[in-house]
Amino acid sequence: MQTSTGQTLPLRGLRVVDLSTEIAGAYCTKMLCDAGADVIKVEEVGAPDPLRRWTASGAELKPGEDGALFQHLAASKRSLAVDLERDGDRVLLGTLAAGADLLVESFGPGGLDARGLSFEELSARNPRLSIVSISPWGLTGPWAKRPATEFTLQAGTGATDHRGLPGRRPVSAGGRIGEWIAASFAAVGGLLACLSARRTGRGQHVDLSMFEAMVLSMTYYLDLGGQWRGVPLPRGIEVPSIEPAKDGWVGFCTITGQQWKDFCLMIGHPEVGEDERYLDGMERTKDLAFMQEIIHGWTRERTVAEIVEQASLFRIPAVPVGNGKTVLEMEQFVERGVFVSGPGGFLRPRPACRLERTSLRPPGQAPRLGEH
Repeated sequence: MQTSTGQTLPLRGLRVVDLSTEIAGAYCTKMLCDAGADVIKVEEVGAPDPLRRWTASGAELKPGEDGALFQHLAASKRSLAVDLERDGDRVLLGTLAAGADLLVESFGPGGLDARGLSFEELSARNPRLSIVSISPWGLTGPWAKRPATEFTLQAGTGATDHRGLPGRRPVSAGGRIGEWIAASFAAVGGLLACLSARRTGRGQHVDLSMFEAMVLSMTYYLDLGGQWRGVPLPRGIEVPSIEPAKDGWVGFCTITGQQWKDFCLMIGHPEVGEDERYLDGMERTKDLAFMQEIIHGWTRERTVAEIVEQASLFRIPAVPVGNGKTVLEMEQFVERGVFVSGPGGFLRPRPACRLERTSLRPPGQAPRLGEH
């Protein structure tokens, strides 16, 4: 597989069978596909991937039309529709696996076995095949078969408990972040298994727990720090954080004591910056009403652009709070060509990795169900 400029894609020749549904498996295999892997997305005839009919806005899709997120995640893949109740289709799927390097699935504990596709059976035909099994909790353990969603997994990691105002209910982060996180770990795990198979001649079964991936990525380090204090740390927010401007919102984060002092100097209250109590972010949260009074008194009188420019001069991390429209227009993204057009008539992000000598695959058409 080559790019339009004749360059060979990094994962050319890697053959992947994707039996997963939803985001984690789809994004895992998308990253491999973008790098040149040949990905065949396999769906059951009577139960195709729910993402085909999902839209963020809840807008109705025309018959046969796929949602934008599905089109993005399935771009340049091939599609096969099967009925796993039929012996012939199970044989076909086994034949596909026999010629593949990697199989990605999200059936959950025992799901492959129940479909006559156990790792042992598939390995007997193709010893070099590796399998990535993505599940909420992992394939083993006392919680392995519990139902879960990204929302409940996020709560379990401790990330939700720490987020929000003291005395108020905790707040989860939206966007199904944990599924995207799990996808990244799954892609790395799959490639590790494939590299090992090339060296040893034997594939491996990768057990990817979304919960464990999220613990590594979303558990706030201060939450874990609570183990030395004997009690959970109190809930709090950054101060300053998301603050109002004359024409929008600005996101701040003052990690170091110097950044906090410089922030106070910038807003005209150096005496607050010199108060040693407020070097502790939790102390600022305790006096939130006072903090918001002095911060908003300055930010509401200035535009987003003015605030970001001045904060940058002070070396204070600050950025305009983006939305679905302004993110597409941000000069940083425009300059680096982050959003690209493709089939479907909408802009989508290109792969985040930019290789110096090789361009990754541009977005192609997402396949219709059973197209190939």
